[in-house]
Amino acid sequence: MDKRQNIAIANREGIIQEIGGRRKFSLSFTLQEIPSYILKVLKDGSCNGILKIDFVEKGGTIWLFYDFSGYIQFKDIIFQWINQDKCLAKELLCGLTKVIDCLLNVENHLIPPEEFSLDLDTIFVNPTTFELKLAYLPGSSKELTIQEGVIKLISKTNSLIDDEQWSAYSQIIKEKIHQNNYGLHEIRKLLSEKSREIYCKDWPAKTLEREVIEEDNDLYIKEEKVGLLKKFFSFEI
Repeated sequence: MDKRQNIAIANREGIIQEIGGRRKFSLSFTLQEIPSYILKVLKDGSCNGILKIDFVEKGGTIWLFYDFSGYIQFKDIIFQWINQDKCLAKELLCGLTKVIDCLLNVENHLIPPEEFSLDLDTIFVNPTTFELKLAYLPGSSKELTIQEGVIKLISKTNSLIDDEQWSAYSQIIKEKIHQNNYGLHEIRKLLSEKSREIYCKDWPAKTLEREVIEEDNDLYIKEEKVGLLKKFFSFEI
């Protein structure tokens, strides 16, 4: 009986195996899908922002065995935060900052950040140390710029959770990245600023009065929220 498990990642299914005391999942690609200079960096294993990979080549096919022992996918740790009743905005800002750190790390190893598909299932997190790593998937779509990729990743967190505080912060972050044409360094600085800000300010609790207004008059609550955000943040929305 086949007891092997699968992992869903980037619209594919990887096979999970126990190899040498480590949990790994495997995916197959063609050699043509991996640029030779990237393959060299991956085999060297010196880039800390990427999941470690072992390689098995056969004919024109190459099997990549990703070592994800001790790591879970980003979407799964978000669900853990929800169950632990953590402040999602704080945790997500910290997590996204570390995603940017990973991209800067791969860029320092001469791998274009656009080579990485940023998604809730391609980012892996150690729940104990909160260390993040990216899964390199050859042949991933490069239609998006890295700025667009980061904005899309933030939007996917919005689709996954319903959190008023994170909705407010994420909207501001996405707009500033887009309007100011931010690169990775500017994006990281922005995320760090918002992380410090969120630790210094308590988000106003949703009162029963606001809930009644929301039920009775959607337009009024919308205006109230805009006024609240303008007062809460130091700049105009």
